[in-house]
Amino acid sequence: MAGGSKQVYAKLKGNILSFPVKIATAIYRGTAVAIDSAGYLIQAGDGAAMKFAGIAEEGCTAAAAVANGTVSIKVRRHAIVRMTKNTTTAVTDVGKLVYAHTVHTD
Repeated sequence: MAGGSKQVYAKLKGNILSFPVKIATAIYRGTAVAIDSAGYLIQAGDGAAMKFAGIAEEGCTAAAAVANGTVSIKVRRHAIVRMTKNTTTAVTDVGKLVYAHTVHTD
């Protein structure tokens, strides 16, 4: 796959759990999500305080999340996910730490 492509493929297996969404946060179905330091679901990124939660099975708009926890969405906790990377990958990269960006950013 060419670098810069925004395609994400997931083999859907594993547990699905529901998490409360942070105020004014848009979550898109099929994207990586994380738990922030306060315990609310946000879009995955590379912040030190966030913990990867899984892949969103549902979505919500920022307008729907009028307060912390007023919206909860389902998250697939375990999956085999193939995502594109903006640099070359080698077999020696398997199992290494990955840094994530928010949805559709470089």
